[in-house]
Amino acid sequence: MRRDEFPDALRRAAEITGDHDLVVIGSQSVHGAFAPAVLPQAATASGEVDILTAHDIEGDKMWLLAGRGGGWGDQAKIDGVDITTATLPEGWVDRLIAFPLDDQPDCVIGWCLDPHDLVVSKAVAGRDKDCRFIEALANAHLVDPAVSLERLAATDPGCRQPRPEEIERAGVYLASLPRPDQFYHPAYRTAPKGRRHPTRDEFSAPADMYADLRHARPDPDGSQDT
Repeated sequence: MRRDEFPDALRRAAEITGDHDLVVIGSQSVHGAFAPAVLPQAATASGEVDILTAHDIEGDKMWLLAGRGGGWGDQAKIDGVDITTATLPEGWVDRLIAFPLDDQPDCVIGWCLDPHDLVVSKAVAGRDKDCRFIEALANAHLVDPAVSLERLAATDPGCRQPRPEEIERAGVYLASLPRPDQFYHPAYRTAPKGRRHPTRDEFSAPADMYADLRHARPDPDGSQDT
């Protein structure tokens, strides 16, 4: 996704949800930390923007995004996600980076993951495309794998909980990547004056919409829950 397409996706998500604070937890959150000129192509290859909304315990906003955020024309696909979608390190909300669409107090802000927190999520997922993404950032000296490895040791218990073997695999992978001999330090934007930073208690797993169906499922012995 090009940098000029990212704000359009955020505007569309704001129109759908009515929220002006949107957390981007997928790969497109790199736009919050880095200028387009320094981002390698592999870091922006995805055409989807994963949006986490605050105060969405019923999952209404998430499902609205999933239903109405599909690609339109040549524009990107917006996907609504919940906090259990990704494994993230403790303190990730405190490190969110503001991507304001303008300097007005009520502007739409995309709150983007700190790049090293994003690398933790990608390393645990461990798909080929995730590894290509991480290596592209590392080779461009945009992240230090050792920082992500350190953060991997303490993950947020409210996010997706990885299996021990996933943590081990991610740790071995991150330790195998070379540390940059020089490091590009991002130039973070700031939110407009008067806008507060999101807090961790605004994000929780949505209600389980299938709980009632599971509760009514017959037991293997032929009995049924009541």
